Amino acid sequence: MSKSISYHPFLLDNLKDPNYAALYLETHLEEDEFEFDPELLKMALRNVLEALGDSHLTAEQIKIYEQFLDKLLTMPAGIGIYNLGLWLKALGLKLAVTVDKEGKNVVENLPSLNGDNKEKYEGVLTKVPDR
Repeated sequence: MSKSISYHPFLLDNLKDPNYAALYLETHLEEDEFEFDPELLKMALRNVLEALGDSHLTAEQIKIYEQFLDKLLTMPAGIGIYNLGLWLKALGLKLAVTVDKEGKNVVENLPSLNGDNKEKYEGVLTKVPDR
């Protein structure tokens, strides 16, 4: 009987390369024919934090960033995008916008904009932490 080898250590080793980590996250953020899965995105972000955290953050900061991840993914769009950019910057990555060469119209896929979300979120990142 053959023993299986865990994929996770292999993935983390690859994610230590910031270029690989950026491409990995990009694939999780790209639109596809399946519904967006926030849990899958959260897992991808945790994997990148685990791989790149040691070289950019202290152990205490890694814990804070991991705890903040749950809150980050439930924030209203503007605040969430801004904080995701800061969260990634702390790991040596950058949130970027590029031209969509396929030119797909995704307006029909946008969520409803009806109703105001007046909830306030505590713990908003305001800067990239100093190491």
